[in-house]
Amino acid sequence: MQVSTGFNNYLDQKLRTEADIKLQDYSILLVLAKDLTADSEPEVVRMGELATELSVSPSRLTYQVDRLIQVGWINRQEVEQDRRGKGVYLTSAGLEKFTRAFEIHMGLVNSMVMDELSEHDKEVVLSTMLKIRAKISGNR
Repeated sequence: MQVSTGFNNYLDQKLRTEADIKLQDYSILLVLAKDLTADSEPEVVRMGELATELSVSPSRLTYQVDRLIQVGWINRQEVEQDRRGKGVYLTSAGLEKFTRAFEIHMGLVNSMVMDELSEHDKEVVLSTMLKIRAKISGNR
């Protein structure tokens, strides 16, 4: 627990310092940018799906989304298939912020974790993380 919390705190501090973004905000942008390609339009992600993906409560997510809308990194939109549902999508400013933060985040993960592992160890870590994610997903 101490390693996980310490690593997340370290990532948060570095992202705040080097990219002016909180780790929690970066996580939202990461989900919204997940399937984005250079030629595609940003997809609208339902708030409920986003909350599930991030393992946060809808009320906490609403607060974070409101802040990200205020800074112009995301926008809210009605979901076409469900008039009652709201979704959010990444703006061009949000994509720019995400791209910079992603470079920093990946550099830190690689230098602190991946560069220290052998190829076999990387396979074991990936396999273990996928199993943990599957168990967590099964308990939702």
